Amino acid sequence: ATHRSAYMWPWETEPRSVAHGILDDETYDWWALVEGMIRTGGAPIVADEATLVAAHEAVVRHTAVRASATGTAGVAGLLAAEGEALAGEIVAVLLTGVER
Repeated sequence: ATHRSAYMWPWETEPRSVAHGILDDETYDWWALVEGMIRTGGAPIVADEATLVAAHEAVVRHTAVRASATGTAGVAGLLAAEGEALAGEIVAVLLTGVER
């Protein structure tokens, strides 16, 4: 896509989230991400703020990993999708981003 910015642009009003690191104001990589998701049969998963908080708390409570709330957003996606499209699937979640 030559004119990616015609279809995706940064937030018009800056949002707030415990996982602030994923509120990216750069959209240069969206095309490659969506293309890869479609090519591999993936689909987006939306996690609300309460699920982001719950995921971060669960990782802190049950692991020695000091991941930030941004770094535990994948766990939030897993929690949000629980029982949906994941039946019988093998999943992996990366814990990234250090809590400071």
